[in-house]
Amino acid sequence: MYIEKFLQNHPQIKLSKKIIAICKTGEKLMAQSPDPIHDHHHIGRLLKHLEIFLKKHQEKIDFSILLPAICWHDVWKGRRQSLNPIKLFYYQVYEGIGSLKIFYHHNKHHLPSATLKKIGYAIRKHSQFQFFPLKTIEAKILRDIDDLDILSAKRLKPLLAKRRYVSTLTKKLGKAFLFFQTRPSAYKNSQFVWTKKRLQKQTKIVQKLLNWL
Repeated sequence: MYIEKFLQNHPQIKLSKKIIAICKTGEKLMAQSPDPIHDHHHIGRLLKHLEIFLKKHQEKIDFSILLPAICWHDVWKGRRQSLNPIKLFYYQVYEGIGSLKIFYHHNKHHLPSATLKKIGYAIRKHSQFQFFPLKTIEAKILRDIDDLDILSAKRLKPLLAKRRYVSTLTKKLGKAFLFFQTRPSAYKNSQFVWTKKRLQKQTKIVQKLLNWL
């Protein structure tokens, strides 16, 4: 499992057995996802981004909050697969709340309420449709590494493989979404300068891929 490998690579990160079990359960649920861009490999890519982030930053991070949030943030969206543009927009809007509800349902009897709220906050705030600034370092990190994965070449490959089987409207909307993500103004939503720099590098690759859509 990706979470096990991450913890092996970072023995200084100490988590309770309960938190580790919760992380593993989230990853197992994601492994059952029919959506190739929101499955357990998505968790693996986010943990890779996190490892790079940790080499550059020394912020005080509560990993008992961040790691469960990473493993559970897309459990709702991962259960849904559609190329319908209306449904896709709804998924983008509701994904944080949907995953939050599933996380609470599975873990409300396993963790203190304060811990549940902190993990739930990071899960809910990872969605791109936010109106208020993020308050916790864990929510900020999850939001940024999730944004980085939107422009990941590994993530986009399954989409490119399906481009012949989608409607013209869906294809145009998908291209417009990626174009929106690669605009310089999109970087202003990044929580860290590190993220902005990495997004700028990834943008050059994605802009080439856009010509294939």
